[in-house]
Amino acid sequence: MGTFPKLILGILAVMPLIATFGMLGLMVYLVRTDDWRVVEYAVANPLVILIFNLGLLVVMYGPNIFYMIHAGANRNLRDRQVVWIILIVVFGVFVMPLYWFYFIWRDNRYEVE
Repeated sequence: MGTFPKLILGILAVMPLIATFGMLGLMVYLVRTDDWRVVEYAVANPLVILIFNLGLLVVMYGPNIFYMIHAGANRNLRDRQVVWIILIVVFGVFVMPLYWFYFIWRDNRYEVE
């Protein structure tokens, strides 16, 4: 696999983490400012909110599914496949960048230096 696809997979591995912190920041902003314009906009334009939520769903769970399938098919993991899949399911946002670094960026080598 070339460098460019590896970088794209790395960006996809980090996007759920960025989206999580972005949504957390948005919630904190809305609670602190008591800005009702956002709520009024959401009520007036439900299609925009639906498209936003579908996009967020793809960003959050698309890479998760890809990395679970990749871990299941990765023959270099051998006895650790189930452990990595469970880690991706439970702690996906934090584990996917680690999995990407060890098994995609470094060409499927599991060597801790």
